[in-house]
Amino acid sequence: MQIASAALLSASASPGSFPARLSPELGVRIYRRLARIAPAPYVETMLANYDLQHGDVAAALRESVALPSSPMRNELLARIADRSGDRALALEYFLVAPDVSAIAQEVDRVQRVDPMAAFDLERRLADRLNALTTHPDAVADAYWRLGQLLTLASYRPGQDARALRLRAMNHYLRAIDLAPLSERYLLAAGSQALLLNDPARARRFFLRGVDVDPTSADAYAGLGIVALIAGDTTQARAFAARAYALDPNAHILGDLQRQLR
Repeated sequence: MQIASAALLSASASPGSFPARLSPELGVRIYRRLARIAPAPYVETMLANYDLQHGDVAAALRESVALPSSPMRNELLARIADRSGDRALALEYFLVAPDVSAIAQEVDRVQRVDPMAAFDLERRLADRLNALTTHPDAVADAYWRLGQLLTLASYRPGQDARALRLRAMNHYLRAIDLAPLSERYLLAAGSQALLLNDPARARRFFLRGVDVDPTSADAYAGLGIVALIAGDTTQARAFAARAYALDPNAHILGDLQRQLR
């Protein structure tokens, strides 16, 4: 087993090492014999990965369906469906796995055309992660992403912008509840409060952002926008200078600078 594994992974071995001198085909032959004599999930998984990497989708499918139900099996079946051109089936398996990265790539692709379709996919991921109860950080990030998608959709013609932005805020609040020390979620909620014409609430989120990260240029810039809304240009410029000293490329700082011109 050790020799077979070393052979299969020989391409990643250090030059001159023993594994680097082995042929991947040797590992495949040993694993196929092991699969006949003493089949085991690890053996079938290694073979399925090898066959999929080398374009033998049918063999990879046979080996994958022989595996017991597990995230690895779902991941393999997702990749096989994707390689076979069945993107819809692949996404179903990626959701069940769950493969957060694969779903994120699809959401990124879909949101350019249809933010609400991307929202539906991200919502299904959030539901799956919630059901598993083992990925709290990923759940918080999914809620943040849901807020982003609703905000994006709010700029589309024919949409009830305020209703979508209120829904987005609720998702940001859920993310903050799960990860109260996340600067990103606090900044998102602060920016959303500004979109909802609630500068007092925005100020509270940006102040929390400063407490979490005293070097957050965006949090200081957010406070500058709040000061500007209140008519205090002097304080707004002071916050802008503080933000610029920390990060001249901060996103919210750019908004503040445009409003100060």
